[in-house]
Amino acid sequence: MNDATQQLVNCIIVMVDGFFILALVVMLFSVWLYGFRVVSFMLDEKSRERDRKVAEKLKKAQGPKSIVVEQERTQRILKQLEEDAAKNS
Repeated sequence: MNDATQQLVNCIIVMVDGFFILALVVMLFSVWLYGFRVVSFMLDEKSRERDRKVAEKLKKAQGPKSIVVEQERTQRILKQLEEDAAKNS
């Protein structure tokens, strides 16, 4: 094998090695990115679960109070309807 052929073979080997190294880097980056997305989703899910629990606790804490507020609102609406009916009569 002469010198030019040996250089061509070495060049091809280096190019193939470079291609495989590039493919490996791309694969590792995609695995890292996928793992980052999975971890991010899991953290978001935990955050949503925590927010849901806090909202339920607040709802339970404001339960009777919200009923009173709703009753007052209903009474105001009924009073306004009675006043409107009295004006129209």
